Amino acid sequence: VAPQRVRDLLAAAGLESTLDRTRGIDHGTWVPLREMYPGADVPVAQLALQTQLGPAHHYRLGRALAALRHEGVLIVGSGSLTHNLRDMIFGVTEGSPRVPAYVPAFQAWIHDQVLARDVDALVDYRRRAPGAVRAHPGEEHLLPLHVVLGANEAGKSTLVAAMWAALTLRHRVGGNDRRTLARVPRGGGVPEVTRARDLAVLACLRELAR
Repeated sequence: VAPQRVRDLLAAAGLESTLDRTRGIDHGTWVPLREMYPGADVPVAQLALQTQLGPAHHYRLGRALAALRHEGVLIVGSGSLTHNLRDMIFGVTEGSPRVPAYVPAFQAWIHDQVLARDVDALVDYRRRAPGAVRAHPGEEHLLPLHVVLGANEAGKSTLVAAMWAALTLRHRVGGNDRRTLARVPRGGGVPEVTRARDLAVLACLRELAR
């Protein structure tokens, strides 16, 4: 996708933006893309977050970019379901008493709201979700989800590969390997599950993988 096309769509929605042709690809972009397209043979346009503007703004960004889905563009929200490095625990298993109680509670709440397509709740997650502020002392790792929600014109969400994470949270998908990632087949369609060398989160909705 041409970055200027992204900028034009944002401008049409009343959102100002600038192009930066010198900034490199962030690890939140290249980690999942390395697994999805190891040949690095697809063009990539990276959209920077404006963390000070919050979830509603990023949902609006997604709405502005929804047209790209009809132009052969895959919109990916790459982040982390929980991201509190002070609570980082290595070597825990799912259901371990060492996992802070807010982690599965926050996971379940996000899971339910995404499937219910409750945009209002997800935008207001810091007040409504259990343990939200502790799960995300800063919002930058969850805001990509709001962009993806906005871009999903279909108005429904299908959990394909679930949400998984390192540190204190994981979600088993398609087997017993906790290091899993959604791989989008080159021909499009529903992601398959593959082993990931790096632990990051890729929340991929079926509609956005088409």
